[in-house]
Amino acid sequence: MLGSPSRALRITAAVRRVGPSPLALLAATAETHPRRVAWRDAAGQLTYAEVVRDLRRREIPPGRGPVTVRAADPRDLVLDVVAALAAGRAVAVLGARGGRLAAVTPVRPGVTFLTSGTTGAPRAHSLRSGPAALRPYLGMIGRLPRLVAPTVASPSQPDHGHAFLLVLLTWALSGTYVQATGPVGRVDVLSGVPVQLRDALDAGWCDGAQVVVSGSDVLDPALARRLRHDLGAAVWDAYGATETGPVSLATPVDVAAGTVGRPLPGVTVRERDGVLQVTTAAMRQFLGDRGRIDDAGRLVLTGRADERVVSGGEVVNPERLREWLERLPGVRSARVAVVPDDRFGHRLTATVVGGSLDPAAVRARIREDLGPAHVPVALVVEDC
Repeated sequence: MLGSPSRALRITAAVRRVGPSPLALLAATAETHPRRVAWRDAAGQLTYAEVVRDLRRREIPPGRGPVTVRAADPRDLVLDVVAALAAGRAVAVLGARGGRLAAVTPVRPGVTFLTSGTTGAPRAHSLRSGPAALRPYLGMIGRLPRLVAPTVASPSQPDHGHAFLLVLLTWALSGTYVQATGPVGRVDVLSGVPVQLRDALDAGWCDGAQVVVSGSDVLDPALARRLRHDLGAAVWDAYGATETGPVSLATPVDVAAGTVGRPLPGVTVRERDGVLQVTTAAMRQFLGDRGRIDDAGRLVLTGRADERVVSGGEVVNPERLREWLERLPGVRSARVAVVPDDRFGHRLTATVVGGSLDPAAVRARIREDLGPAHVPVALVVEDC
C-alpha cells in the first residue's frame, strides 16, 4: 500500500537518493521487488529493475531548458518523460493526439500536456507540483478500494494527462501497468474513455476486473450496467479536465444515481446560474460544464457551458479544422459541421469548395497535422 510505513520510508529514501520525481516510486519498488513487472505492452514487459536501468541509460542531462517528448510509442513516451523529470527538466508532452502542428514551451518545471482549445490552436497545461496539487490524486487513491500491487490496464494513450497519471498511480502502488492493445486477461483495474471501454468489451479483451474507472467523457448508464454484468466490476467514474486535473470521483452508488460524485480533497465546486465553477490547485474558477449540486453534495452534469465538442473523450475544434482546410491550395471555402455519432458521441464532417483534392490524402494530412480526433467522418469536395 502507498500509505504503509515501510513503503513511505522506502519512497522517502529513494527521493533523497534520486530526487523528487517518479523515478523515486520506481526505485523504491525495485529495491524490494526487482523482478515485479512494472510495464507490459504488446512488445513485452519490463520489470521494475529493468525500468530503472532503462531510465539511467537514457541519460538526459540536467539543465534549465525544456525537453519536448514526441514519442509515438507509449512505452518510450512515458520513460522519456520520467527520465527528463529525473534530470530536473521541464517537459512538454506532444504525442500523436496533438498533431504535428502542435508546439508548446513549458513555462514551469513539471509536465506540460496539450489540451484542445475552444478557439485557435491547442493550449498547454502544466501539472503543478507540491502538496496542494497532489491532494486530489491522493484523495482518489483513498476513495477507491484498497489495492496492493494491482494490475492496471488501459487502452488510453499516456500523452493524455489522465492516462499518464494512471501510470504513476499504478507505480505508486507498486503495481503493473498494462498498455492495452489486445487481450489482457483478468485485471484488478480497467480504466479508459467510455468508447474505449465499450470497444474492449466488444472485442473480449478483458476476462474480468475488480474495478473499472471511466473518465474523460460521459459514461452512458447502459455501458455502466454492461461493465458490471460482463466483467463483474464495481464501476467508478472520474470527472475532471486537463486544465483542472481530477475534480470528483463517483462511487458505484453515485454512478447509479446519475452523478459524477463528490469533489475530491483540495477541489471546490460552486454552482452559479446553472454553471459549475471549479477551483483547484491547478486552475482557479474553471468553467466548462453546466450542472448542479444535489442534496448529497454530488455533482450532476447537464451539458457544456462553452462551445467545446467532445469526440470519444477528445476535445475537438471545428473552427480550427475549417481554417486548416481553407489554407489548402485552390480551396475557396470550407464548412465544418458537428454530427451525432453512436460510437464517439460526436464527429466532424467537412465540405470543401474548390481545389483538386484527394479526400483520402486530405484526411491523412489532417491526422498528421491536427491529430486523429479532428479527422472528419465524411469529407466532400465540391467544384467551384
